[in-house]
Order: sequence, then C-alpha cells, then structure tokens
Amino acid sequence: MLLDHRNPTMEDRMRSARHSLRRLATLYLENAKITTAEKLTMFCTAATVGVICLVLALFALAFVTVALIELLALAIPVWASYLIFAGIYAVMILTLILLREPLIMNPIARFMSKLLLEPESERRAEKKEDKPE
Repeated sequence: MLLDHRNPTMEDRMRSARHSLRRLATLYLENAKITTAEKLTMFCTAATVGVICLVLALFALAFVTVALIELLALAIPVWASYLIFAGIYAVMILTLILLREPLIMNPIARFMSKLLLEPESERRAEKKEDKPE
C-alpha cells in the first residue's frame, strides 16, 4: 500500500499533540532568548555610548572651565575666579538634584519601558517611518 488510509488512534493524536506542544514551547523559549539578547544589546549599546559621551563631555568641560577661569583672571584675582566657578558648579549640582526626576529618571524610565514593553512590530514600523525615502 502506498498510502495508509487508516484513521489515527487516540494515542497517535495525543502523541502528535504532545510533540506539537513541545515544539511550540521550544519556539517560544528560543524567541524569548533572542528577544532578551536583542534588548540587552540595545541597552548595553546605549549605556556604552552614554558613558563615552559623559567622559568626553567631562574632559571638554574641564578644559573650557580652565580657559574661562584664566580669562576671568585677567579682570579679577585668580582665587575669585575659582570661587565663581565653584559657585556655578554648586548651583548646577543643586539644580540637578532638585530636578533629578524630570531630567534623569523620566527619560531613563521611558527608554527602558519602550525597550522592554513595546512590541517588536511597533519598533520595526517606527524604524520604517523614520527612514527617508
């Protein structure tokens, strides 16, 4: 007989259903692994770029500060120039502490929630819309 026309038994159906469920569970697990790897990669990339930009900005800020102190020292004593810039940085630190939620926490929370909670299809649709034609 070339084709087996017998009806599958209940045992065959159960075995087939079990096999299909195992395969489905395996595929869901693989999808979760790939999605996790993608999201971790995006997070680590953003963190690395952020740290590099922060370090470079600190160096630039240090050089600009020294240059401005030297410029201000032409008009007033050097110690007064340093005190003025210390005061400016103290005000900046205080402002940052007082506004930490809208300046730091909210953007990080938005990034993480978008990264972790937004469906993949929406992210791909956004990327296609952002591309110039």
